[in-house]
Amino acid sequence: MAFPMARQPLGSASACLATRGLCILRLPCHSPGQKHRRHRRLERRSQTLLLASASVAVAGRSTKKEAASEVWTQILQKSIQSLRQITSDWEALEADADAKTLEALERREKGLRELLKRCPWGDPAATASAPRHQSRDSLVAAHGLATRAVLQCQEQKLQWQLHQNQKLADQTDERSESAADTKGRALAILSALALHRFRLFDIEGAHAALTSAADLQVSCEASRLDFGLLEYSTKLLAARSPAFLSKEQPDAELALVRKRLLEASYTESVVLEGSGAACLTEFVLARSGSAVLEERLHAWQCENSTTACATAADLARLFLLHRVLPISRVAAILGQDVYQILIRQQVLHEIDLATSRLLQPNSNIQEACVFATVALWPVEGDLLVATDYESTCFSDGTEPVMYLSEDSLALAAAAPRKPCQRLLDLCCGSGVQGIVALQHYAARAVFVDANPRGLAFARFNLALNGLLGRCDGLVQRDLRFEGLDGHGLFDAILVNPPFMPNPKNIATGASLLFGNGGDCGEEVLSAAVHAASRHLTEGYLVAVSKVPNIQHFPARLQSWWSETCPSSWAWVFHGAATPAREYMPTSISSGVEPARYQEALSEQGIEDLSQAVLVVSVGSGDASVLDVRLTETASPKLWLQTPFLRSLPAIVEAAQIQKSASSA
Repeated sequence: MAFPMARQPLGSASACLATRGLCILRLPCHSPGQKHRRHRRLERRSQTLLLASASVAVAGRSTKKEAASEVWTQILQKSIQSLRQITSDWEALEADADAKTLEALERREKGLRELLKRCPWGDPAATASAPRHQSRDSLVAAHGLATRAVLQCQEQKLQWQLHQNQKLADQTDERSESAADTKGRALAILSALALHRFRLFDIEGAHAALTSAADLQVSCEASRLDFGLLEYSTKLLAARSPAFLSKEQPDAELALVRKRLLEASYTESVVLEGSGAACLTEFVLARSGSAVLEERLHAWQCENSTTACATAADLARLFLLHRVLPISRVAAILGQDVYQILIRQQVLHEIDLATSRLLQPNSNIQEACVFATVALWPVEGDLLVATDYESTCFSDGTEPVMYLSEDSLALAAAAPRKPCQRLLDLCCGSGVQGIVALQHYAARAVFVDANPRGLAFARFNLALNGLLGRCDGLVQRDLRFEGLDGHGLFDAILVNPPFMPNPKNIATGASLLFGNGGDCGEEVLSAAVHAASRHLTEGYLVAVSKVPNIQHFPARLQSWWSETCPSSWAWVFHGAATPAREYMPTSISSGVEPARYQEALSEQGIEDLSQAVLVVSVGSGDASVLDVRLTETASPKLWLQTPFLRSLPAIVEAAQIQKSASSA
């Protein structure tokens, strides 16, 4: 849905211009073994292609932006076809191909690469990674597919070079200097191949290339392998399907795990004290932004080396900063019995630090260390919640489970802690909201999420905290397409939906299931609110979201609310609005995304976004009216104002009493 005052889509570009710009963009696709006169024709046509691209670029600058984007969309689409053909030609290229054949193939590739560099929205080859999700914006989609085509072409070329290098190695004396040079080239090719595969999200392929390179590194002194990258790929593979997600764990074992972690002072307050962090969310970017946190933990550990604080610092490194620690240290902290439990469950995995390879348990390798496959967050005093790491990704399309973020902690803080018999955690992810509720005020709870991996995490977290027996269901459901019929009524409903606006699925940073709120950012929120309004007794709904055009939100909220729900009151607490032109989801994959994303936000009519907390109190009676009130707070960072968030239930209750008194 588009918002009020949404702009009409701009007029379409001239088809005539697009056709004229592309009339000579027909790339020949000869196989490598054809006669040299065809290669000469190819060279002439490649030169024509470059001239065509230059004329298109000039035309794009002298016409409307829409026309330029349409022209370049078609250029990219044609280039993709040609790159795919070149990729096939690299795959079919014979090992004994002559120099002219090889030169012609490389010239074809170079011509296309030079053309793509002229793209006004950035060279697709310079994009950090190939997008995993298809955009409905034709230019963004074509740009992303061009990135993929370039990377796949380079990958096939590197594989051919690796094969050629191996042939040379087979013909070389192992003791000669040239043998060392050949190994050095192989290591360099394998390292480049791994990087290309990472950019294609082929984690298994990247790991295989790096492992082969590591084997060569042992006997090759001239080149150095990035073992940090090999370690990263090893961690990603270990996190894909740990044992604890696929089968139930004995309650007694999990109770012992939790007991030992708490005895080691692994709690939220201790970790925050030691790291100097204002909030647990500072640990989210564990790989890229944790140097300061690690330095603080080290200094704090040195000052408190004889206390339990020293163990908490190492556990924070292990479970929050995703660091590798010596097996002896972790076993000493947890006890050998708990250490073995976590190894069997594959919450922890052993690794050979010298080679960055996974080890079988009890391998007795001298430099064996251990790492965590999942993050384990200390929350609300004595609770522990497992999630995926922010950097976790998979090759097979598996959706990771979101880490604990500002909005997660804000919802846990803002929810009224009134005793309730039955609570519903919508868009539950790891289950943190329902788990906090069960620990403090709810008797029973149901958990709903679209991601089966999230529900598996929720089940494990419930069991880890001794709360699984009070769970009435773990339900896989996409609220946009299915309701909650058959699950009864609830006294309280908590909602932490995906809320990042992602019109036409343009933004890579908002494409994951836990972040993608649809074109306007409210596809899941609106469905969740509507479902909640049909399943609430005289209780409350609390939700967090980043709300577009906050001043118009009351009308939208009222339109989502079910007419069958009794008279209700809603309070929307929100921070200062951030202009849409300053907003971009966390990860930018390519040069084309920011421009097209901003244009798409404008087309949706999104002018600004605000952090918001929604509290709805359902009363009694027959009137199906939802009275909505907006309350702005001073800070745009509403979700970090924990004391204020904890006061919201009292604020709402006082306002309700005042409203009832004035009505009487």
